[in-house]
Amino acid sequence: MKFSQLHLPQFIRFGIVGAALNLIGYLLYLVVTWLGVEPKLAITFFYPLGVLYGYFVHKRLSFRHASGERDIWLIVRYLFVYALGYLLNIGALYAFHDHFGFPHQLVQVVIITSLSFFFFFSLKFFVFTQNHVAVTDSH
Repeated sequence: MKFSQLHLPQFIRFGIVGAALNLIGYLLYLVVTWLGVEPKLAITFFYPLGVLYGYFVHKRLSFRHASGERDIWLIVRYLFVYALGYLLNIGALYAFHDHFGFPHQLVQVVIITSLSFFFFFSLKFFVFTQNHVAVTDSH
């Protein structure tokens, strides 16, 4: 599959939205870990907040997705993808910070960047699939 078939504008919107959400989340993470909160506990607290807000923002802005009566399955698939992302995040922190001793700040930046590609493709092809009606721009 050629990259041009992946709807480059959608990828760019996802990147902008994701960068903004992750920057805010990462800054909050840095503050609370600087205050002494253990890194995995900080992720456990902030991750669900980002997932919740991200659902509405990615649905509306990144993927311009409109759903009807099957919204519950959309939410289930979305939560599944982000639960997997959470497990990968915590696992990477455990392995690279707790076990190998890398700075958690660096580990988290690498995790955020790596998972962004996983999230884009998962949301595009598993959650906000093409068989739904797209929200049109009415502005």
